[in-house]
Amino acid sequence: MNLQKRYAQLFEGKLRSNDKALLAESDMTRQYDGFIVSSVDNKLKYKFRYMKGIRNNKVEDVAIADVMKKTGKPRSYFWVTGGIKKGQWDQTKAEILETRIKEANEIPLPEDIIKDGMDEVNRVIDELRDLEQTVMSSIEMYQEETGDLRFEQILNQGARYIQSAERNLEYLHKMLKRNL
Repeated sequence: MNLQKRYAQLFEGKLRSNDKALLAESDMTRQYDGFIVSSVDNKLKYKFRYMKGIRNNKVEDVAIADVMKKTGKPRSYFWVTGGIKKGQWDQTKAEILETRIKEANEIPLPEDIIKDGMDEVNRVIDELRDLEQTVMSSIEMYQEETGDLRFEQILNQGARYIQSAERNLEYLHKMLKRNL
């Protein structure tokens, strides 16, 4: 069952109450740009962005830790007061405090991995074409100089191998593009 269906059933009361943990683990970046951390007395307000691929409660904990470090106040002094809905980031009046999450910088998103893979495949295809040009022209020159017919067979086999490798790399590129 997909996650959206489970959320809908949760709100309709069809799922058990312990399934509410699903909501806490959801990707908040779909509906929210960020969230606001406020002090108990509401004198201090900071806004933070949710990070795609990182659980929202982890981002919130790191954000509160950053505010504690900046202000020197204890954890009990701060709490998350609400989310900033999509498109309302600039309308929210709160100080922006940048936060970094170690895992977010170390673990790339799947889309980034696929894009990097596609770029690498394109680079290898270009290098393969350069290799084909260099090697085949050298063999052709040697064959013309010597008149040795064995090099005709080497040229044909080499061209087939390189074209096969290029075709396989193009299939890999298409596969990555489909999964993007």
